Amino acid sequence: MFGKKDLEPGEAAIVERHIKHHGGGIGVNNLDEWVADVRPHDGEPFRAVIPLPNLALDFREPDAGDVVAVLIDRKTRAVHFDKSDPRLSLKAQHAAADQRFTETLGAGPTDARASAPPGAGASLVGFDNVHVVDGADAASLLQAILSGDGATRDSALADARQIAHGPGVADLLAELDRLRDAGALSPEEHAAQRQRIISAI
Repeated sequence: MFGKKDLEPGEAAIVERHIKHHGGGIGVNNLDEWVADVRPHDGEPFRAVIPLPNLALDFREPDAGDVVAVLIDRKTRAVHFDKSDPRLSLKAQHAAADQRFTETLGAGPTDARASAPPGAGASLVGFDNVHVVDGADAASLLQAILSGDGATRDSALADARQIAHGPGVADLLAELDRLRDAGALSPEEHAAQRQRIISAI
C-alpha cells in the first residue's frame, strides 16, 4: 500500500479490458483489470495494468479508447484509477445524461426530414440485415410500384435499395459509443453490441 505522498497524477488511455477472475456465469462479480498507456504529467509514458478499485460503489468501468485520470506510484510504477475523476463516476455519467435529456427536451421540435441529407428521408432502419420501413414510406413505395408507370416503379425501387444499404459500420459503432456515453447502454451491453456489428462484417 502506498501513501499519498508517493502518488503523482497522470492520465491513462485504456487499451484493453480483461476479466481477471470470472465471478459468475452471467458476469456478476467479475474481477476486471485494464491495460492502459499511462502518461505521467512529468516523465515518460509507459504501459501498465490497472486493477479494479477496492471500493467501486460509484465507479464507471472504462472501455477501450477512454482516457481517464490515474494515480501513479513513483517508486513501483503501480497505477490506480483516480476515482475523483468525473469520467470514472457513474453518478456524473447519469447526471450528464439527465442534463443532455433536459437540454434536448427544452430545444423544441425539429423537422428531421427537412434537415436530413438526400435519400435519408425514409424511415428505414437496418439491423441484422432486416430493414423496416414505416407505414407512410411503405404506402408511397407500394403506390409507385402499383402505378403502372415503369419509370416511377424503377425509381422507387432504386431509392429503396439505396436506403436499404443502411448505415455503415463506422456509423453504427459511433452511434453505439454515443448511446454508451449517454448512459443508455452499459459497458457490457456496448461491448456485446459492438462485437455483433464487427462479427457481421
